[in-house]
Amino acid sequence: MLFTRLSSLHCRGRHRAALRHLSSKAAPGTSRFHVPSRGRQQLLMGCVSYDPAVNDIWIGIQSYLNRAMAAGGSDPFDFCLFTNYPAQVRALLDGHIDVAWNGPIAHVMAERGVQTSDSLLSLGMRDVDRDFRSVLVTRTSRSIRSVQQLQDRLVLAGSWDSPQANVVPLYWLTVLEGVQPRIVEYNVDVGKHGDTAAGEVMLLKELCAMAHSGPEEGADGAVLSKMMWDRALEGRLEGVDPTLLSEHYDIMADAKIPAFDHCQFDAVYNPDKIELLEDFTSALMQMDMNDPEQQRLMCLEGINKEWVPPRQEGYDIVRKAMDVGMGASSSNHKPATNLFTVKSSFLLNQRGAHTFHRQSQQLRSFSSNASGTQSLSRPKTIAVIGAGVAGLQTTRALQSHGFQVKCFDANSKVGGLWNSNYANFGVQVPKQLYEVQDFPMTEAEEGEYPSAVQVQRYLERMVKEFRLQDSIQLNTFVESVDQKEDGTWEVSIKQLHSDGSTSTQERHSFDYLVSATGLYSNRDAFLPSDIDGTDKYQGQILHSSQFSDVSIAKGQRVIVVGGGKSAIDCAVEAHRAGAAHVTLLSRKAHWPTPRKIAGVIPFQYVFLSRFGTALVSAHRGVYPDEGTGKAVSLFRTFGWPIVGGAFYAVEALFRLQLGLFGDRSPKADVVDDFYGEI
Repeated sequence: MLFTRLSSLHCRGRHRAALRHLSSKAAPGTSRFHVPSRGRQQLLMGCVSYDPAVNDIWIGIQSYLNRAMAAGGSDPFDFCLFTNYPAQVRALLDGHIDVAWNGPIAHVMAERGVQTSDSLLSLGMRDVDRDFRSVLVTRTSRSIRSVQQLQDRLVLAGSWDSPQANVVPLYWLTVLEGVQPRIVEYNVDVGKHGDTAAGEVMLLKELCAMAHSGPEEGADGAVLSKMMWDRALEGRLEGVDPTLLSEHYDIMADAKIPAFDHCQFDAVYNPDKIELLEDFTSALMQMDMNDPEQQRLMCLEGINKEWVPPRQEGYDIVRKAMDVGMGASSSNHKPATNLFTVKSSFLLNQRGAHTFHRQSQQLRSFSSNASGTQSLSRPKTIAVIGAGVAGLQTTRALQSHGFQVKCFDANSKVGGLWNSNYANFGVQVPKQLYEVQDFPMTEAEEGEYPSAVQVQRYLERMVKEFRLQDSIQLNTFVESVDQKEDGTWEVSIKQLHSDGSTSTQERHSFDYLVSATGLYSNRDAFLPSDIDGTDKYQGQILHSSQFSDVSIAKGQRVIVVGGGKSAIDCAVEAHRAGAAHVTLLSRKAHWPTPRKIAGVIPFQYVFLSRFGTALVSAHRGVYPDEGTGKAVSLFRTFGWPIVGGAFYAVEALFRLQLGLFGDRSPKADVVDDFYGEI
């Protein structure tokens, strides 16, 4: 550690001497390397926002850099976020930003985009960015012992622009090893160059799904980063079963995929920014793991020990792979120049200067808020009230971004209304419309309408999968919440015991509060007490949530008051249980929706699709009112007779299919009943 620090300091001193030597070479009376007043200068860095945490990390580093680089009371460093690397590289080459935190693909793109190969400067990288490795995993049951056996076999890969899960390993496999497999790519988050690893996660999930496939089914192998493979085996990836992977797949030991360097800072040479670039680089290299604040920032950025000087040889394999796999050409191409080893002869060469065309408006459009300097020294605390679907998802999302979360729920289990409700309670949509995008509901089949039991099991599995147990406090009733003058929240709670008693009140303070109690809590079940005759009624009066034993309806005359989902469900269950007669009372008739229209078309394809929504907007106006759309305008202008007729046809079909005649026929049309009056 000491040796590395001294080496870095030596490099910085040598570079500073080179810059001073450079200044002395300027002709008398000239200002070849004129640097404007430091108070008027600012270094603007771009980075790709592949995760919401990126902004928080760089706000913290921004605060550190502005202290370390400060001169004349100014803030010499700011950053802006990009959604993709190509846009960031363009901004760097066009002079909208001074520095880019580039991945390996973007680094080579920047090398090839500058006016001369020597005008791109490399400033530094993290220690973890050196010798980044990919692996080839194969199905153990296929007995694949050599790379050549993958000829014409199925190999999975990540996004086509991911260096670690596609570009480098497939170049090695197909060009260096001469093997031509059948390749399936998981092209997710294209433009982020594999930073989100979303394609790799999908690939790993697919490997799990294929684990029990037949002898000739499923994938024979896959390429991905060793980092993601290790995380998968450690059980750190959502929806990926480490046991299935370890039992059915293994890394091919003989697969020597070349290592490469990953991210580093790039800058286009600009004489007006040389000293700022030097100060920026020196400040980064001086970040110290022994300083608690700096340690937190460095750990958030994924650094093991320190920032390290750049090197170009680590990108050789990326350059070659891009020539083949991405249609680029390396003719007349040279690597970037490391700022640490830059020669004064290069700096004196005017051909190294890039032409800048700065426009203040363009700069403002790229810049972040320069005043944002919040500290990351202490994670924010957040209280979440309710451990149902919304509460669990909120807890998971906040926890994944480094917040300290405590989720309170009065029930003994998570799940909210899915934990306990009326008999045969379930979801009124297919399971694919009621599952988390990156966490499939395996408890139900595709197209199946999950029961409450299946949803409850799904939510409990979610808690276990994402390790939310320690953040959830069950059997806890929130008595009150109070916001203080400083904006924090005081939450008063009591523990609920199985014998019905409660503990003494406790008060806890949080930075933020999320109420996720839902609209349909059983604790707020409403039974009207002012209806004439209820005191003389000899039968049972229950809220729908209390109708858990359907046998009480057998042979009875049942009245269900209400016209919503729970009312219809209870009426149906009472009829199925053998009730002598079932009456459903509601203020007005509503349009029920068959699961399959005309017994053929799943209802979601009509009412929950973009096309169906466009038809509704074309029929009655854009919904919501602020919306616009060319398709809607065309429909309204040219197709209104057809659109109106289509909805009348749907109503007629529903009447025939469901027997909606006489008093059972809804008075409102289907659009107003489904969406409200538009």
